[in-house]
Amino acid sequence: MADQTTDQIKFPERLVGSVDLSRTIRELEALDESLRQAEIRKPGEPTHLARSSVTLEETARINNVQLTDRAQREQLLEVLKAFLIHAPRIRISVAAEPTAKFNQKLLIWLRANIHPLVLLEIGLQPTLAAGCMVRTTNKIFDLSLRQHFSENRGLLVQKITEIGALAEKKDTDLEAAMLAKAAAEADQAIAAVEAQPAAAQPAPAAPAPAAAQPAQSTEVQQS
Repeated sequence: MADQTTDQIKFPERLVGSVDLSRTIRELEALDESLRQAEIRKPGEPTHLARSSVTLEETARINNVQLTDRAQREQLLEVLKAFLIHAPRIRISVAAEPTAKFNQKLLIWLRANIHPLVLLEIGLQPTLAAGCMVRTTNKIFDLSLRQHFSENRGLLVQKITEIGALAEKKDTDLEAAMLAKAAAEADQAIAAVEAQPAAAQPAPAAPAPAAAQPAQSTEVQQS
């Protein structure tokens, strides 16, 4: 990495945010120290080299750095420390824990369209309800459902009022329909009763024949 400049360095996809970068720097410092100790040890003495992570190895590989080369190792360490301070950062707050696949796709897109060395940090903020909040060095973009509701509060209240009025109207219409149905059923019941034939009544008894009156005597007693 003798001619490698800070504009040419690349970060692997495993190196996502400042936490990963800080860890890689610590590992590289430990490896550098162990190699330095190995150089000053007497021949035959055991050497214990610090273990390097996959992230550190990939960072060295894509930047054509030989970790066993002291000069290249020191230059890589210097560049990584500089980027830990000055690298562009984007922090995205979301309402739910995203998947690793989503994070990887997002990082690839950001480094292809925003900056090839951007560091991504993803945090949880359940109060967002949905959507996300994006923070850069000097800007904040609130793309959350909470903010959307806040910006459209008047419209939201209007729609809720309209829904309440519509529900009340439906209840009133339903009540009127039920009353009309009950009245119709009552009318039908009354009509059915009235349509039934009257029950047979016993015929009134014939008047009894008048008793025979005794015939008046035509004979007039003479006084």
